Amino acid sequence: MRFVKDRRLGISTIVSTTLLLGGVAILGASMVAWSNSSVTSRENILATAAANKTNAFNEFLSIENVWACKGGGSPEPCHPTGGTFPAINATLTNVGSIGLSIKQINLATTVNGKLITSMYTINNVALPPTQYYIWAQSYPNFQSKVPITITVTTARGSIYTTQVTLP
Repeated sequence: MRFVKDRRLGISTIVSTTLLLGGVAILGASMVAWSNSSVTSRENILATAAANKTNAFNEFLSIENVWACKGGGSPEPCHPTGGTFPAINATLTNVGSIGLSIKQINLATTVNGKLITSMYTINNVALPPTQYYIWAQSYPNFQSKVPITITVTTARGSIYTTQVTLP
């Protein structure tokens, strides 16, 4: 005769298979949900980056009509404030097919063998297509017949450079 107390009972095959499949289904569903949200967020980042790069290719800025006020004893009409100290002016024209914003203008020149740079932060001057902006700034490092490098940076990170030598 056998005693029931000594007998060991196990989980049946059907119950254990059901528990295992349920756990796998839950893990699989959570992995699919996580990967879907991850792919969607990366897709949005990629689409935004592609749009920004495409827009950067379509913007084009022309730096033209650069002139200077040498400064002196009397106010000059080309000076931004009608002052008597040296100043530099430039016309920046948007010749691209989309609008752009000017973020920064840098000037670099060599004075007595030493490179001098001046950085001017612009408060995002918006230029629609075919519009222009006349930039005027005092520039104490101005010297006649010395090359000046003008670098303009847009809000999208495009950089436009020209070099001029003023009389």
